[in-house]
Amino acid sequence: MILGISLAAALLAAGFFLAGRLTERRPEPPTFTRLTFQRGRVGNARFTADGKSVLYSSAWDGRPTEVFETRTDLSTARSLGLPGISFHAVSRAGELALTRQAARLGWGYGSLAVVPISGTAPRDLLDDVSGADWAPDGRTLAVVRRVGGEDRLEMPPGRVLVRTSGELRDVRVSPDGRRVAFTEHPVVGDSRGNVAVVETAGRKTTLASELGGVQGLAWSPDGREIWFSASTTGMRHVLFAVTLEGRQRTVARFPSGPILQDLAPDGRVLVVFRRYQVGIRGRSSTDDRERELGWLDWPVPRALSADGEMLLLDDEGETAGPTYKIYLRNTNGAAPVQLGEGAGCALSPDGQWALAIHYGPPHRLLLIPTGSGDTLSLPRGPVETYQSASWLPDGRRIVFVGAERGRPQRSWVQEPPGGLPAAVTPEGAAGVTASPDGQWLVAVTQDSTLMLFPLKGGEPRSVAKLAPGERVSEWSADGRTLFVSHSGDRLDVFGIDVESGKRQLWRTIEIPDPAGAHMHSFIVTPDARGYAYGYMRILDELYLAEGLR
Repeated sequence: MILGISLAAALLAAGFFLAGRLTERRPEPPTFTRLTFQRGRVGNARFTADGKSVLYSSAWDGRPTEVFETRTDLSTARSLGLPGISFHAVSRAGELALTRQAARLGWGYGSLAVVPISGTAPRDLLDDVSGADWAPDGRTLAVVRRVGGEDRLEMPPGRVLVRTSGELRDVRVSPDGRRVAFTEHPVVGDSRGNVAVVETAGRKTTLASELGGVQGLAWSPDGREIWFSASTTGMRHVLFAVTLEGRQRTVARFPSGPILQDLAPDGRVLVVFRRYQVGIRGRSSTDDRERELGWLDWPVPRALSADGEMLLLDDEGETAGPTYKIYLRNTNGAAPVQLGEGAGCALSPDGQWALAIHYGPPHRLLLIPTGSGDTLSLPRGPVETYQSASWLPDGRRIVFVGAERGRPQRSWVQEPPGGLPAAVTPEGAAGVTASPDGQWLVAVTQDSTLMLFPLKGGEPRSVAKLAPGERVSEWSADGRTLFVSHSGDRLDVFGIDVESGKRQLWRTIEIPDPAGAHMHSFIVTPDARGYAYGYMRILDELYLAEGLR
């Protein structure tokens, strides 16, 4: 009995000791300090070298993009007086890497410039740059730029480490300067992709692959991990970390999806919490007003029937899965019909088929019946990745933008169901919009020249230069005009005369309350009476997080 009491007392004492040790070892929960308070979007945010300030670019309340500096103790906040600029990185010496005329805040191609934080006129370095980061020496830059239809990761500029016909983003140099981490996206404009690292000697390693969406990346202070924000499906990001050996762990999950910005040497983290409102608006050729045509949480307009009565759209949100879902919806507002998985591209002239891309792996080009019937998978030939596709006016053949392994994108023509693709443009020239008579294909070259390529033999001819961020929407029914649109907080749609190259503003479309607004993916019927466009409202809040491990 005495032995039993002694043993029980000993176990109880041990339990209290162990509980005390566990209590001592339990980490404190992370804390968060909000650094921004306006309504709008935040681009890149970085700690300064001393860790006491944060630099970031943002567009508040519908105003143009600016670069701001905020003290981490919130004692001061100021604009650096750099309107129309997207910020990328700050060196240890206090020099900023920026881009002018970027198509979208935080991402887009523009002119790379550097400027001291103390303030002088920016000094231009390179064109067509979408991202940049400083090496630890404070002098060398790693950049991503578009050359010949490819994204190239270069360090220093001019020395190519990685190239792809897709996109490279989130470029970050390791603390020892020997590696560059980045995200790679096989399809231009799509957030799905991988996290990879390349040594300055040129050896590339993929560390995390087939992510439903990835945006935001930074090195841990010791250089042993790469932290990144990504999703498995949809746009609800989780904060992850991965070692250089590919071992991945979850750092934290939040009710609102985080976009990782930066890690300080002492472990503090900059993170943006983002809220989205996404939709589609449009009208048919016979409507006199716009309707809301979105569906589920992340709809994207893809194509309209010739009369504007039917809209092909994607759902790329939480409910869609990593390969997305395709829907067909009447523009009178009736509920949509799900056609299948993939990304929609175009409706056949007779309305019986939807042309779509299934991102796989591997990538496949699909014909999905809008009524009864079986889905057809088309032969790929040498093509590895697809970007976009459409029908030629004869209804027998299709045209698509695709790339062979390791090659720039170009346009191809194919006759379903069994014909193989045949290239119709040189590498670096790509487009899918054909003239109403089927004689010409519109393609954009690497220097943004709008070109017409003959589909039945002959010499191509140039039409005009596209402005940064412009894309081709449609060819008018009379064959005289090409409609092009520019995405942003409003949609400016121009008509370009195919003979003279002269342009004229056709329509400007705006939505109320421009804070955080971005309009995109404008599509129009050949008679220019029906149209649809996608929109999203993005509201960001920048936070300083402490205690994340």
